[in-house]
Amino acid sequence: MKKTESLVITSLLFSAMALNPSTIQGLVVQAADGATVSTEAPGSTPGSTPGSTPGSTPGSTPGSTPGSTPGSTPGSTPGSTPGSTPETKKDISFNFVDKDNKKISDLESLKEKVSVTLSKGTDNKINIVNKKDVTEFLSKYATGDLADYTLAEENAVYTMDDSNVVTVKLTKKESVSVSFIDKKTNKEIKNVTEKFKVDNNKITKESIQEVLVKNSLSKYTISSENKYDITTDNSKKSIKIILVKDVTPNPGSTVKPTPKPSTDKTTYKTTVNFIDQATKKKVNTASVSGKHGQKVTLTVPEGYELAKGVSKQLTVDKNKKTVEVKVVKSAKAQITAFKGLISTKNPAVLYSKDGKQVANRGLGKNSDWMADKKMVLNGETYYGVSTNEFVKASDIFEYQTVNTIIKTSNGVSKHLYNSKGEMVSNRALAPNTFWRTDKTTRIDGKDAYRVSTNEWVFASDLG
Repeated sequence: MKKTESLVITSLLFSAMALNPSTIQGLVVQAADGATVSTEAPGSTPGSTPGSTPGSTPGSTPGSTPGSTPGSTPGSTPGSTPGSTPETKKDISFNFVDKDNKKISDLESLKEKVSVTLSKGTDNKINIVNKKDVTEFLSKYATGDLADYTLAEENAVYTMDDSNVVTVKLTKKESVSVSFIDKKTNKEIKNVTEKFKVDNNKITKESIQEVLVKNSLSKYTISSENKYDITTDNSKKSIKIILVKDVTPNPGSTVKPTPKPSTDKTTYKTTVNFIDQATKKKVNTASVSGKHGQKVTLTVPEGYELAKGVSKQLTVDKNKKTVEVKVVKSAKAQITAFKGLISTKNPAVLYSKDGKQVANRGLGKNSDWMADKKMVLNGETYYGVSTNEFVKASDIFEYQTVNTIIKTSNGVSKHLYNSKGEMVSNRALAPNTFWRTDKTTRIDGKDAYRVSTNEWVFASDLG
């Protein structure tokens, strides 16, 4: 062995003692042009066949399910902690109790078995029931045995016990006489009796809105002065709700003449700069087109909403080539459907849909996950990996699975990069060599292929 090769190998073996064994990518020799070049497929055992699956145990199946043990079934449940058990189905029965945790005798007949989705709880047991399954069961009997009941706690966690029984706390609805009063005339419009969920002697505005629709009172709106407090007289509960009638033009009112249509048929283009009202910085630019005087609807940038008083419609003006529109970061989470594979760049923190950090859970570095939704909150993008667990876009990258052989182009050795776009300083691929790849993504706007756990070669370096 030449002295140069001996020194390089000794250096590599010394580095191997400090590195994770899974990242040791084989022996290296000195390339003709001076770059250090691997003589084994990155991620494979020295002596293995070139073109073996990168980053996997020799003999494992390429393109195995993100985040799972090599050889596991593709499509593991999104959001499970690396190595955790995915959500499962289970037949359970419900035990309905009141606010004092006493059994509700009226509902003891509801003993049928129900198939529900279970996920892992804080004690690492697969025993947390999806709230959707609970509400669907309540809806099934909403006109029968459960007609007079509703959930006592909106944010309760439903846990299955060792007997496959899930306890659900309910509250009984109460009959309340509702008197709707016209604010302008102070006269009663209608009096109805409905059943409501009463909490601290109050009912909600949303439940009153439902009664309006049910009783064909949709031409009225609920006045902001209502407090929704219930009055009790001789055990009879009642409430007065002030309504405001929607204003429509009087038949004899003066109508402004309709302007004559413009004879200008030219289409004008306007550049719209969306400006963050708080920072005064431009957050996005759009282009709209139309005839002079035509109204066009603006599409607000993701994660933002129009500032107070700003119209969503813009009138095209042939004399204005550029306009500024003030926006503010949306306080509400905007969640949209998404289906794709993501991988972490760093150990990643998880967040709830209101942006709060999830305690005692996270995603490991270089781990792969299936995402089923995207969320934009306060101008920041997140990917959903579980029912209410999201990871920041800045901590991950999207990728697609492939299973193919790539060849490096002629010339010098080809640099390798990690998923953050940082060049690997002590490794490269020799020109005119073949490598197996299992993933493709975009790094710094360039197409890249993975040839090891966290080593990527740009498509521009392939032949």
